[in-house]
Amino acid sequence: MTLKIFLSPALYIMSKLSFKVKIIASISILFVLLLFPSRTIFIDYIEKSNTYDRQLIGLKYIEVIHGLVSTIQTHRTLTKAYLEGNITVQEEIKIVENKFFKQRSALLDYDATRLNILPSNENFTKATSLFRVIQFATLDTNFENQNNFKSYKELISQLINLIVEVSEKTTFRTSKDLRINYLADMLEEKILRLYESTEELEVFSEKVSNENRLESQEILFSLATHLTALKMNLKETKLLSQLTDYESLQDRSTDVTHSLEVLIDVINQKVMRNQTNFFKKHTFKIKILKSLDAQNTLYKRFLATYKKTIEELKDDLEEQLWSLFLLSLIILFIAFYIFIAFYLSITKNLKKLQSASERIAAGQTKIKLKVDKEDEIGDALIAFNTMSEKLTENILFLDGYKTAIDTSSIVSKTDSRGIITYVNKMFCEVSGYSESELIGRSHNIIRHPDMPTEVFQDMWQTIQAKKIWKGIIKNQNKDRSSYIVNATILPILDSHNQIIEYVAVRHDITELERSKEEIQKQRTDFLTGLANRNQLIFDLKTAIKPILFYLNIDDFSGFNDFYGSDIGDDVLINLAQTLQRIQEKKHFKLYKLQADQFILLFQEDYLANKNFKLFFSELIEEIEEEIENIKWKNQNRISISMTGGVATYYAHDDYQKLILYSNIARKKAQEQHKKVLLFEHSMRKGENYAQNIEWIKKIKEAIDEDRVVTYYQPILNNKTKKIVKYETLVRMLNKEGETVPTWIFLEIAQKAKLYPQITKIVIDKAFKTFENKSSYEFSINLTVDDILSKGTTEYIYEKLKNYPNAHNVIFEITESEEINDYEIINTFIERIKQYGVKIAIDDFGSGYANFEHIISIHADFIKIDGSLIKNIDSDKNARIITEAIISFSKKLGRKTITEYVHNEKIYQIVKSLGADYSQGFYFGEPSAEIK
Repeated sequence: MTLKIFLSPALYIMSKLSFKVKIIASISILFVLLLFPSRTIFIDYIEKSNTYDRQLIGLKYIEVIHGLVSTIQTHRTLTKAYLEGNITVQEEIKIVENKFFKQRSALLDYDATRLNILPSNENFTKATSLFRVIQFATLDTNFENQNNFKSYKELISQLINLIVEVSEKTTFRTSKDLRINYLADMLEEKILRLYESTEELEVFSEKVSNENRLESQEILFSLATHLTALKMNLKETKLLSQLTDYESLQDRSTDVTHSLEVLIDVINQKVMRNQTNFFKKHTFKIKILKSLDAQNTLYKRFLATYKKTIEELKDDLEEQLWSLFLLSLIILFIAFYIFIAFYLSITKNLKKLQSASERIAAGQTKIKLKVDKEDEIGDALIAFNTMSEKLTENILFLDGYKTAIDTSSIVSKTDSRGIITYVNKMFCEVSGYSESELIGRSHNIIRHPDMPTEVFQDMWQTIQAKKIWKGIIKNQNKDRSSYIVNATILPILDSHNQIIEYVAVRHDITELERSKEEIQKQRTDFLTGLANRNQLIFDLKTAIKPILFYLNIDDFSGFNDFYGSDIGDDVLINLAQTLQRIQEKKHFKLYKLQADQFILLFQEDYLANKNFKLFFSELIEEIEEEIENIKWKNQNRISISMTGGVATYYAHDDYQKLILYSNIARKKAQEQHKKVLLFEHSMRKGENYAQNIEWIKKIKEAIDEDRVVTYYQPILNNKTKKIVKYETLVRMLNKEGETVPTWIFLEIAQKAKLYPQITKIVIDKAFKTFENKSSYEFSINLTVDDILSKGTTEYIYEKLKNYPNAHNVIFEITESEEINDYEIINTFIERIKQYGVKIAIDDFGSGYANFEHIISIHADFIKIDGSLIKNIDSDKNARIITEAIISFSKKLGRKTITEYVHNEKIYQIVKSLGADYSQGFYFGEPSAEIK
């Protein structure tokens, strides 16, 4: 009640105004009272405060440099005494020199945290060099005659010039306050020049008694003139009276002026009148020292006065800020007063609107509010009545929208038990069933027998947990043919959060799935045209008593490095052709695996009664001889050596494992420097444990000594032609700083359980590298084991939570046949995407091409493997497959990245196929630094 009485004047005025006028008046008053006065004062406060801070920094520089000047002058005096025969000052000279270098180090340390100008400053560098020239260690007895102490004068001049430079960079003498400018002028040059002139007078006073030489008279005359000018500048200024320490400064100035007048009088009386016989050198030197002491005291007083004056100005500034704060509080009080009055003036009508809104929420759409006054609030009530009238129309519109969805998607509804209660027209068309045949049935009516029971168990667990389920389902229509849909099932909840029904929306993706199946059927090696691993696996399923001969070229990676990948590819092609010629007489099926690996599939009936070891050894020799006789491009002759491993059908009842066993035998043959070995089960246990242990030791040392490092390869945006991303690659360096083959140490690291530690190192270093490079995205490779490791995933979550550029992170999941639990992978993906992280499927098309990965993994990028891109300019099949992957990815809204783009021609091809990004040596090799 007291509040209303207090606010009654404002309420009365507000009741007479329209709503618009109230708003305008309130905002205008707030702007006038708050914005204009405070803004100007606050900006002025910041600018002045910054200026005062810079001036105090400049004062500190000048104070330290003055100390250097004083030290140099002391050194000059002691050096002069030494040259005159006083050898007892040697230790004092060395102490002064040490003091100079300590002062210089202190100045450099201070400069490093402030302006950082001294390391490259010409005056500072010259001053240091000059001091080294005049050090006691370089001194000889002819120094005075040779240089006439000019080095000291030049050195001090350099330091005074340095003071002037510092003054300019710190606004030391740039101020609207003339007192500051006067004090700065005296500190940075005037008093120092005066002090130096007096010091020179003390040094050269010895020459006065040396037979009245004209040179001495000229020096003293010049110094007297200079001292007189400086004395007048000090004595005549009017700004002294405006300073806080005026009396103290005036007393010190009087002392200095008096001492200078005494010195000048002696010069005029004794020297200029050529009365050097009456000149008392010792007495004159005492007067000089008194003058120097007075000048030094005056300089310190000026330093203190400058600092005190700045601090007084800062105190005045603080008072202004507090005044602004007090003013702001008053303004806030006024604003609050106005706001309360404004609020109470419109409460009644707002309550009407609130009550009407609650009735609409309860389902009452036909509402008409009474309008008491035709102002803006009244207009709002009228608008609300209009909205109520339009609400029914909008509901009808939503029904129309529902119809539109029904005509473009396969839609059904079920009750909480899963019984179909509604199907749209498209559902009937695609399934072949009528509405009456579907209503009252479960979706089992269209269930395809190929669909695993686990999929539907997962679906029910998800939707019964009141979550949305998404997935790919293969259905069966009425005529028993299949179709595939991308389904989304939503639980519909009532006001009590209980499930009342389920709505399923599906899209027919049969065509896309068939495209995927066509691609998956590709069982041909792109380089050689031979059957590939997929075909071999298929053939092994129907093989009868197979014998596998696993064959590859020794050190083919080194061969490639020496001759180049083009000749390496040519060798593989010719080797494939050679094997095809031999195939006709040896009766085997030929397959090309990755890189330089070939498989020869024999049947036992052909090799019956043959000595396996002799047969396959002779076969390798025959192959090597034919290769050696080939004429190569740009090469007179190329010879290769090969190693093979044999596994027979009785090695295991699972014929697919013969690939593994024959490869183990081949590796053992290489280790034992033999051409061929037959697989024995003992080989699996006969691994070189000593070598593995040694490698584990090396890897642990590399981790401890920070020799596990990261390299980065650029990724180009094909549209902008700019580098926008980098892929992070792990490397291990040996003790000589050379990189170790990645596949060796990573394979052993996985066996030794060191891989999670390496993953964390890569994450740490990549995050650190790109912490201040927010314009680039960067990717980090993760294996399925990384995602399945709780320790690794928790570490990733913690890093992302505290990382400012998490939206720039891309995790690449290697496309692998090991991926079989998409729920775990997608749970991980959903968690990290909360931080803005993106996902890429890596090495897609490398041999385990599975389009289920693209559909099931919620990825943002698809990285097409280099085995497809490498020869896309000459291999038609590679181009077809790549185009299909890009097209399929675009339909799913995924971006594509092509790897192994190593020349302009391939780059133009992948661009024309619609790839979004490119990566390869054409744009940059992996490097330890971001270029």
